[in-house]
Amino acid sequence: MSFAVGWSYANVSAVAPELAQDYGVSVPSIGFLTMIVLAVFTVTQLPAGRALDRLGPTRVGAAGLVVIGLSNGIALIDNSFWIALAARALLGVGTPLAYLGGLELIRRLGGSSQLLAGFGAVNGASMGLALLVVPQLDGLLAWRGPYLSSEVLVALALLAMLPRPGRAARRRAPAPAPAADLAPAAGALPGAPVAYLRVPLAELLRDRQLLRLAVMNFSSAAFSPIISSWVVALLVEAGGYSNRTAGAIGSISLLGLVASRPVAGWLVHHRPGRVRAGVVVSAAMGVGGCLALAVAGPLWLAIAGCLLVGVATGVPWTHVFSRAPTLRPGAAGSSLAVVSGVPLLFAIAGIPLVGLTFALPGDGRIGFVVIAVLWAALLFVLPAQPAQPERTQGVAG
Repeated sequence: MSFAVGWSYANVSAVAPELAQDYGVSVPSIGFLTMIVLAVFTVTQLPAGRALDRLGPTRVGAAGLVVIGLSNGIALIDNSFWIALAARALLGVGTPLAYLGGLELIRRLGGSSQLLAGFGAVNGASMGLALLVVPQLDGLLAWRGPYLSSEVLVALALLAMLPRPGRAARRRAPAPAPAADLAPAAGALPGAPVAYLRVPLAELLRDRQLLRLAVMNFSSAAFSPIISSWVVALLVEAGGYSNRTAGAIGSISLLGLVASRPVAGWLVHHRPGRVRAGVVVSAAMGVGGCLALAVAGPLWLAIAGCLLVGVATGVPWTHVFSRAPTLRPGAAGSSLAVVSGVPLLFAIAGIPLVGLTFALPGDGRIGFVVIAVLWAALLFVLPAQPAQPERTQGVAG
């Protein structure tokens, strides 16, 4: 599920120039195929969270995959930019259903923070692989490549969710006590809805603990999308790199993300008392990475900057998505939507604002320095106290 979501989001970016030629539009116009997914994703997260609380993660996650499959099917109707734009808007409806559904399903199954972090790492890995694989399909499939490849992954994800012999019996069997930081409501079956509690959005936004987690998630859900949108342009305009070299350097941030989230899962799982220190180190790495990129200097410094930016998101992301659902057991999905949606609103505003700094002296350097300053400000919203140790490992059921 996580792999299909990440691939579907990044697939068109992998062949932007080729798609622009096939659709008869400019390359910047292809950027709207990604931006509209992010915008609709942000708007639909709270309804997706409500549905998750009411219907349970299995149904919601499967529905999300079906919507993603439908969106790709619409995009395959014709090589029209406007059809593709409408299809990508529908993709923005399906991705939060599948993404949040997967996160909550792991928690209901009693999965540890390590498994949760693995879910996030797979999502990043799929985006990186899409950048590598989709261009190889262009010669054979042309504009259909991004969408057909996504359809295959969605089909595989849906097959993986089908009931298998013995699964129902395992669900009926008593499960070991789940991890403390991912504990589901008492008596809940994996994938089944728990006691539903509709909490008004205003009340969720007044919850200081949820807002603290939402701000901590800026490193992953706000700063990371902004940086990934402009790092190639920065290295080309300010650093003088070729588009190919700049693209290869920018993709390194995905490698850092893939590596950091499993490590962060181990930290949250085995050393919860050190999560606070891990968030401090992560913030320092994020600040250092942004400043290194702002220099737009030698190759080694640009590579180091991208790697630091990717690694810096691991601990905050894992802590946020481990902790948020436990604050409101009857509204876990809505809580996930808040901590994910608030920073995405900032990203939607921040992407064009940082783009404007390319018209100022420094060719975009000012925007990256501002991100570094904002990243440093996250040190004022550290975890209030160490998380409690997890009692079990692995997955129940």
